[in-house]
Amino acid sequence: MAVEANHLKKHHLTQFLAKNKARVIFYGILLVVLIVSCIYLFKMNYQFVKSHAASQEAKDTTSQTAVPGDKPSAGGSVSTYLPETRRTTESGAEIRDPFNKSMVLKGVITGGGKNLAIIEFGNTAIIATEGDEIDGGWTVQEINKNTVIVTLGEQKTELKLTGR
Repeated sequence: MAVEANHLKKHHLTQFLAKNKARVIFYGILLVVLIVSCIYLFKMNYQFVKSHAASQEAKDTTSQTAVPGDKPSAGGSVSTYLPETRRTTESGAEIRDPFNKSMVLKGVITGGGKNLAIIEFGNTAIIATEGDEIDGGWTVQEINKNTVIVTLGEQKTELKLTGR
């Protein structure tokens, strides 16, 4: 009797598999993809947490930051040198820092009485109007259809809309 019950169960199982072969294969593949995705996500999260902890530890162990012209103290070594954010010529006029992020004109909105410019520098994008001060002391002097003129002291720079 038990042998017949096992044979009957196997018979029903083989009939089910024969009728639903495509579904069984699809759900099997889907299960494998989900398991692999979960493993990948856990691995990526672990690596992110590990690298974030290492960078946080590096920040915590940095005991001192140098300022141009300072000498290291007797207690520890200098680990970081901060660049000057503003530069001046011998005549005292400020000039653009050559190591500063470049500005890119991403868009211009004209009309409505007030022109707007979308300017990106580094990973930051801002919307500015004429007279606004932006990155590093630059001032938006003029906004035209395809260009924006920014100034820093005596220095003038024209940003052009490239259309990209």
